[in-house]
Amino acid sequence: MNMDSCVDHKKVNASLGEAAVDTTRLSARESATLLRALEGGDREELFRAMWERDAGRASILLLEMQEQEALELICGLCLRNMESESWEARNSSLLRQLTISVPHLVQEIRNYVYEISTAASSGTERVSFIKGEGGLNLNASMTRFLRVSLFRRTKLTSRGSRPLSYREGAGGEEHVRATFREGAVKWKVSLASGALEREIKVKEPVSILDNFVWHHFSMLLARYDESRGGNQKVMVFIPSMGKEIQCSICFEGRRRIAMKNGDVMKARYYTVDLQGKAFVEIWINDAGSALLLCEKRQGLTVIGEELSD
Repeated sequence: MNMDSCVDHKKVNASLGEAAVDTTRLSARESATLLRALEGGDREELFRAMWERDAGRASILLLEMQEQEALELICGLCLRNMESESWEARNSSLLRQLTISVPHLVQEIRNYVYEISTAASSGTERVSFIKGEGGLNLNASMTRFLRVSLFRRTKLTSRGSRPLSYREGAGGEEHVRATFREGAVKWKVSLASGALEREIKVKEPVSILDNFVWHHFSMLLARYDESRGGNQKVMVFIPSMGKEIQCSICFEGRRRIAMKNGDVMKARYYTVDLQGKAFVEIWINDAGSALLLCEKRQGLTVIGEELSD
């Protein structure tokens, strides 16, 4: 059955898996075709409805999808879980279900929490790192600021340290999308006046570093060549701005830092200079997780859960 030819897209988009589209009557292959016919956000909403109705059947559906497509749907489930205070437990339960039904697809889901404070506001960033097979990874994050109007969701797909795609949005609306190709980024941003889309040439290898997405700094440091040491130049693409800039990373040695449990750790201490516009200090543990980020001129502090009260 060729579902592409018979899907009523307006009907599906309006219903998102409710009564008008009874997916229980479709085979896994037909359901996968239906999902592919939808755009990103609508696709995730329909899959979430399928998952809530019958997680076992929805897991089988993942086998009919391409690896990246399947992981993006799982990423969407993690983002929905982030809306709950028990999100880490929900993601642990999700991982258990997935390792039973599709053990080859998801190897690990790691959760992180960062407490953010600036001169103007405070908030949190919740991050789920989804490790797939063959070096394919996805990061889902939700950032909430308490005293200003900022609520963002991001999804980043990468293979190793190379970004493949990035999406950012809020309130069900996608604001920015970037698709990385060899030497170029296909970039799309939604503005009040309409969508702006262009292809931007970049110097390879390029990393990603978006505004107000703090876990990207941990990924950026993975590009640092420890054997060379010293000050190293790295190209980064900033999706919210649609531009590539050069930043400088330097490992400055180890610095003592007090942990939440009272222990003192000799953390790895780095500095990142973003062309003089920002100078970020970063303390990470030996596993590569950010413990503390500071940008003193902007009054910014980002604290990982190992340090927070």
